[in-house]
Amino acid sequence: MIPVSFLAQESTLRAAQLHPGDVVHVVGFPRGTSYFLTLPITRQGIIASFPPPPVTTQLIISANLQAGDNGGPVYMDAQSRTVNGTANAVQAVIGMYIGQYGNEAIELGNVLPSTVIRETIAKLELPAAK
Repeated sequence: MIPVSFLAQESTLRAAQLHPGDVVHVVGFPRGTSYFLTLPITRQGIIASFPPPPVTTQLIISANLQAGDNGGPVYMDAQSRTVNGTANAVQAVIGMYIGQYGNEAIELGNVLPSTVIRETIAKLELPAAK
C-alpha cells in the first residue's frame, strides 16, 4: 500500500517540469516472475509522450513492461534528472502503470497520472472511522 501523500499533486508535477526523456521507475511483477520471486522488480523507463501531466490525463512511457506490472507505481527520484542544471528535488509517485500501449514489441506503456488517482480517491465515499 502506498499512502496518498506519496502521490504527486498537480503543483508537484508542475514544479518537477517533467518532459519526454525523463527517467522514471516502475515497480511490478513481470509476467511469470511471481512464481519464483516474492519481491517486486523495479525497472527504468523514460517519459515518451508530450505534454506530460498535469496538462494531460494520459502519460506514455517507454519501458520493457509486461502483464503483471499493471497496477504498479511509477515514480521519479532526485537522482534521475536535473531541472535547469540543478538536482531535481522531487521524489514522488507520478502515476500507476495500467498496461501496454499498442503491442509488446514497441515497449510503450500507459500510465494513469497521480492527479487522476488523487481525484478518484477524493470522490470515494469512505465510511467514517469509529
